[in-house]
Amino acid sequence: MIFTSVFLGVVCLLIILSLRISQIKAGERRLLLVVAVSSPFIATRLIYALISDFAQNQNFNASFGNVTIYLCMAVLEEITVVIMCVATGFTVSVVQRGEASAMVEEERVIEDPGRPGEFKTTIVSRATPRRKKGGLIVWLFRTARDYYQSRKA
Repeated sequence: MIFTSVFLGVVCLLIILSLRISQIKAGERRLLLVVAVSSPFIATRLIYALISDFAQNQNFNASFGNVTIYLCMAVLEEITVVIMCVATGFTVSVVQRGEASAMVEEERVIEDPGRPGEFKTTIVSRATPRRKKGGLIVWLFRTARDYYQSRKA
């Protein structure tokens, strides 16, 4: 039952992220595609597990049941999902740790504190904001947290 609950949560996240696909980086969209493609295989595996646990049908017993059913509904699904996930994992670009943020110089016109009414131009150096690290789940968590905090305020 726990696996089924987690699977339903993943499907809900998949639907939410699919509706906001424009906000996902292009390189990470394929992760969403792999989750969508692998969901039916995982659902089949879960159905086998639920039948095995709650039905009284001996064909779905993993130890003494029908080997063909076990192979087609459990083993091949797991192998397919693992191959898809590993193959996609090898194609995702690596984010380097410790990337230094670049310095940006910009001109600002500010009022001279010693002479009210007069303005001067200054060059301000500042670091560009660092890109937040993380993948889809981290992005979803941060988005939900920011939304909750904005509604709370």
